[in-house]
Formats: sequence, C-alpha cells, structure tokens
Amino acid sequence: MGRFLKHLKNTKASVIILKLMNKRAAFIISLAAVLAYWGYVIAVTARTVPELPATLTEILLSIVKIKLIVIAAVIILLKLEGDKFDQLGFRKNGLLKQVMFGIGFGFATWILINIVINPLLASVNPSPKPASDILAFMRDPGNLIWWIPVVTLAAFAEELQRIFVLTRFEKWFGKYGLYTAILITSVIFGIGHLYQGTNLAIGTGIGGFLNALVFLRKRSAWEVIICHAVFNILSVVGALFFRAK
Repeated sequence: MGRFLKHLKNTKASVIILKLMNKRAAFIISLAAVLAYWGYVIAVTARTVPELPATLTEILLSIVKIKLIVIAAVIILLKLEGDKFDQLGFRKNGLLKQVMFGIGFGFATWILINIVINPLLASVNPSPKPASDILAFMRDPGNLIWWIPVVTLAAFAEELQRIFVLTRFEKWFGKYGLYTAILITSVIFGIGHLYQGTNLAIGTGIGGFLNALVFLRKRSAWEVIICHAVFNILSVVGALFFRAK
C-alpha cells in the first residue's frame, strides 16, 4: 500500500511538472510568434511599403487569406495555452448591449479619425497621394457586396489578434506588459497601413489605440470587433462619396 501511495504521489507530481512545462512551452511559442510578427512588420513593411495587387479580386483574396491565417494562428496558440475564447471576452451575456455599444463606438471612432484627426494631420504634414490607392477599388457601388464581408472579416481577425496579444502580455508580464502591448500593437497596426500613406497610417495607429481602449473598457471582444467592423464599413461606404471628388 505504501509503495502504491508513493507511486501515486510521484505520478501526480509528474503530471503537475508536465503541465507546467507545457504552459512554459506554450508561453515561449506564443511570445516567439508575436515577436516574430512584430519584427517582420518593422523590418519589412516599414522599410519597403508593399504595393497593392493589380485587381480587386487579387486584393480581396489576399486580405481573406492573410486574415484566415491570423485567426488560425490565434486559435492554435490559444489552445496551446489551454485557454478558451470566453477568456478573450466572447461573452453571450448582455450581447445586445455589447452590439449597440460596439456600433456607437464604431461611428464615434470613424468620425474622430476621418473628420478630425486625418484632416488635421494632412494640414500639418501635407504628403503626396500614395502610388497604390486602395480607395480606388472601393468607388464602384457594385463592389460593396464584396467589400463589406471582407472588411468585416478583417475587423474580426485584427481585433482577435489585438485581444490575444493584450491579454497574453497582461497574463505574462502584468499591467506593465499590458501597457507595452497597447503601445506596440498600435504602432504595428499603423505601420501595417503605410501603403495608404504616412498620415493615414498615423491615423490608423491612433485608431488601433482607441480600439484597445474600447476592449479594455469592459473586456468585451464583441464590442471592439463590431466597433472595428462598423469603422471599416463606413470607410468603404465613404469611399463612394469621394468617388465624385
């Protein structure tokens, strides 16, 4: 009996050690993935602004492919850490309220960025129009049926990625890790939009910062995803207005 209890005790200890090792390995893998992505954006995108594909179909397929990869990566990393989507703020309770707040924040951030911040940046720092203008592909009303679901998917993937990074850094490094993640993810988000020009990239980075605050307000993933989706849809619809300009 004594040997059995000793064996059982050793087995439990082994299980605990394996769990700790698995968590440590998951932490290292997740951190490496985040840092590798940041490094790629800074080293490649910031130095050589990528050109847009030549056709609308290529642009849409490229966006969908990249965003699906992001979603899959977050799901895999989340499972490695043994966490669930509920822990990222995907709550069913009060869903209607989350949706309404998300819509309201979406309109508010769109007005702030596009009516206030972007024109202010343009007046302070006049810059030439980028060679690759994605708005040119949004000025045909017939393309709305394609753009709206794609930019909604993009909003979901980008906010899922942001929430994952914010919650991981807070989990690993505490409140200062969270503050660091807010700052870096906002900068990276802006750099990723340099193809739209420097001023719009800065405005997008500010938008990313605001989205982080929207999430942290109630830790609601739905709120910030809907906020971002509304922002994107308003931007696509707004491009129709500028068609005549």
